Amino acid sequence: MYDPNTDLQLWESGAIMQYLVEQYDTEKLLSYTALKDKHLLNQWLMFQMSQQGPMYGQVGWYVFRIEIQYGYRALIVPFAIALTQTSPHL
Repeated sequence: MYDPNTDLQLWESGAIMQYLVEQYDTEKLLSYTALKDKHLLNQWLMFQMSQQGPMYGQVGWYVFRIEIQYGYRALIVPFAIALTQTSPHL
């Protein structure tokens, strides 16, 4: 994401979310000022970035990529198992 107003470019989703809220939510409609509330909200952002986001990415990869490439979903589970057993970076 590039913000021409501040000449700042960010590429990580969590950093982008935090920046947009800090920079443009001046009326605190999307965020909190109280310490407890602010950190509980931050906890959910971290959860989304570390758990929910990657899981959605895997679903997109396994379901849509295989369905587009092979035309059916029968290969999804065997493909996912084979990939996780052979990929050195997983």
